[in-house]
Amino acid sequence: MLHCLEHLEPNDWSEYVRTHATDAQVRDKALELIASHHQDDDWLPIEDDQSRLNIKSDLTGTTITAAAQPGDQYPQQDIELLEIIGRGTANLVFEARQIRVPSNCFIIKTPSNCKNPEKEFEKYAAEFAAHRRALHPNVAKIFSYGSLTEDKPFLAMERLQGQKLGQYLLKVDEPLENIITSLASIFLTVADLHDRGIAHGDLNPDNIMMVNHGDQIRPIIFDFGKAALSPSNMTLSSEHPALAGHVTGTELSDSTFQTVQRRDIRAMSYMIYSCLRIHRNYDRLADEFGQEVRTAFGKLIDSIQWNGSPEERTPARKIAEDLETLHQMMIERGNLNR
Repeated sequence: MLHCLEHLEPNDWSEYVRTHATDAQVRDKALELIASHHQDDDWLPIEDDQSRLNIKSDLTGTTITAAAQPGDQYPQQDIELLEIIGRGTANLVFEARQIRVPSNCFIIKTPSNCKNPEKEFEKYAAEFAAHRRALHPNVAKIFSYGSLTEDKPFLAMERLQGQKLGQYLLKVDEPLENIITSLASIFLTVADLHDRGIAHGDLNPDNIMMVNHGDQIRPIIFDFGKAALSPSNMTLSSEHPALAGHVTGTELSDSTFQTVQRRDIRAMSYMIYSCLRIHRNYDRLADEFGQEVRTAFGKLIDSIQWNGSPEERTPARKIAEDLETLHQMMIERGNLNR
């Protein structure tokens, strides 16, 4: 669908959606569907940000507030926006600093449009609540939630220095053993979060940063905008009682939580499969590490992709343990072959 739309001019695209989706709700759903399959706004064939907003406004029949821009200052919040370092269909991510102490740099996330400010504030409050609950050494620190203006919420997070997992996986010279260790660490982090009633909901190589930590590279997970919390484990911090009314913006049912858990595991299985495609095919695995390692890899991917009942599906912690076992096998077989 995206490949077809790339060949349409903006006016043709608008006319196409009007003709085939006259109902406003259907138009919104069509936009959400396309956005969910594309990380950026590249499906809109115009580079100018305001033109993109105008097209979105035209398609949805709503008035959209202009997005925040680099250089904007918000003295009341002591925030100055610097360059844009991330752009999605729903949000912009800025490098930012304090106005009073310019050396203090951090990340600001804010909506790329606010056609429904009340809904956006609820979403951001829910993300803040989920992210704060996900306190973990391998989860980015989140500092605050608030409003840049009356119609623009924001989240402030730590500035991570490193490279995204997608870039890391593309390093063909990186030993496969190191990559497997990193993936095992990510699975262990996800398992810890699942045990505490937090499912990320949007695990992908763009939401995991590989950060140098001494002699090791540590994966750091961020962006909890699609997280689900398990009500059976729900405890709200008394530090932020005002958020209690907003936390319902996250998905709060055990069945939904389990669905998002499975989404996390499937996303991770795709990362494992992708790293194999990039670094080694199965035949090369057998040549380099032996048939036993190749077979173990196949069994691991099969167990992750299993479509049985929820009780039969492999949990994240078991996958992490299998990855660690696989890593040890690779080291042993690699040493034997040298």
